Amino acid sequence: MAIISTGIPFFKPFAYISYLLLGVLFPVMDISLNSLLPVMTADEKERNRLSTVKGMVYTLAGLVIGIAAPLLIGADKGKA
Repeated sequence: MAIISTGIPFFKPFAYISYLLLGVLFPVMDISLNSLLPVMTADEKERNRLSTVKGMVYTLAGLVIGIAAPLLIGADKGKA
């Protein structure tokens, strides 16, 4: 049984709106985080490390969502 039912009529509009909001709001957050790096430390090597950690967290989050979303949404696809 899927946690999110895809049979609900508002599922596709919800997915489209969520995707658009993510596309608009992610750069807002990313620019803010990149602007914070020089304020957090004056050392260039430490800024590079912080930026690398930020990128790895973004990648890990995308991987987790990419694996979890199909499992949550499509868990009942094989059942009639």
